Amino acid sequence: ITIFEGSNSSGKSTIIKSIATALSSPITSNNLFNEANKFGILPRQDKDSPIVNIFEDKATINLKYGKSDIHDILLKDGTVETDFKGNENFLYTGMLLKNSKIQEYLASGNDDFQWIVSEMSNGGKYEELKVLNDAYIRLADMQTIALKDINKAVGANLKNNKDLEEQKKPLSDEIKKVRDEIINFDAPELKKWTEKKGKIEREIKKLNQQKKEPENGIIKKKKTVESLGKEYTNLESENSEKIDENKKLEKEIVEL
Repeated sequence: ITIFEGSNSSGKSTIIKSIATALSSPITSNNLFNEANKFGILPRQDKDSPIVNIFEDKATINLKYGKSDIHDILLKDGTVETDFKGNENFLYTGMLLKNSKIQEYLASGNDDFQWIVSEMSNGGKYEELKVLNDAYIRLADMQTIALKDINKAVGANLKNNKDLEEQKKPLSDEIKKVRDEIINFDAPELKKWTEKKGKIEREIKKLNQQKKEPENGIIKKKKTVESLGKEYTNLESENSEKIDENKKLEKEIVEL
């Protein structure tokens, strides 16, 4: 048994906590992590390490233990940088403080110490691993279900795209048909109309050249000119209607 004696605030607790930190790190068990919090070795939640001076960012621990020369750096957040592999069970077997779990059992008269056997034999860690494994399995199941839902949604989208393509095909065929109709719209009639128009224009030109003929023939020819002009106007009107109809069809194609 090592006994530390000294006046109050002389650093006894700091020495004990530093030795415990050097010999127990790294601490991996949740139960021992809680013990280290209670002993003041590791910081409590959202607190700085109680061993590190409030005006410093880190503390250095140098301990000669048997043949081992231990050099630890303890950061303010409780992280321990060490070149020595300690034994976290030292907190159970090497320390007996008023607020330790063992002392609490002894003080209350509780003689059930099966838990310490389980924890020191790594049985507790197996339980922790089982809990983590069960949680991982549940998470994997949730991800599997989510993946199935995603695949189902993707399949539905692909089916919708295929349906849209099938609906688009007849529309595309209809558009092509309308375009072909516009290209070939009344081609023979337009040719016939053009030839007739040219003939009328030639007749009008010929009649204009004959204006100097005797007076008795002018009236007759004037009526002929007016008749031809009226026919020409009617043909122009028909042509304009066909052009408007073509524009209307082109607009419908664009909207499709």
